[in-house]
Amino acid sequence: MIHYIFALIIATVGLTGNNPIRPSQNKATLTVTVEEGDNADGYIYVMLWKTNAGFPGEVTEAWRNQKTKAQNGTASLTFSNLPYGKYAISTFHDEDNDGEVDKNWIGYPVESVGAYRHDSWGRPNFSKATLDLNQAQKTIHLTYIN
Repeated sequence: MIHYIFALIIATVGLTGNNPIRPSQNKATLTVTVEEGDNADGYIYVMLWKTNAGFPGEVTEAWRNQKTKAQNGTASLTFSNLPYGKYAISTFHDEDNDGEVDKNWIGYPVESVGAYRHDSWGRPNFSKATLDLNQAQKTIHLTYIN
C-alpha cells in the first residue's frame, strides 16, 4: 500500500509540472531591430551571448548569431525557440562581408558596432548589455555607437 501511495505522489508531481528535477521548458521569440546604419553594404550581425567570452564582437564565440543583408544599415532579425534566461546582445555592420569587426591599428572598431543598453563610447559592458528574457515575445531596438 505504501508503494502505491508513493507512486501516486510521484505521478502527480510529474503531471502538475512542479517537478524540481525537470527544468522549465518556456521558450521565447526575440526580435532585434538595428537602426541608424551608414549604408547598405555588407551584412548586419546580431549576436546573443550567455558568457562574456568573445563579447561583443567575436562572431564564432557567440551562443547564437544571425546575419542579414544590410538595407541602408537597418535590419530586423528574429531569434525563435530561445529558452527563458539571460542573454547579452551585440551587433555590428560587416560592411566588407568578412565576418569580423574590422579595427584600426589601436583596436578601435572601424565598422559600426552596438550592444543592448550601450549608449556611450567605449567597450560595451557584458552585464549592462544583458537582457532577462522571461516572456514569450520580446522586441528590442539597438543603435550603433560609432
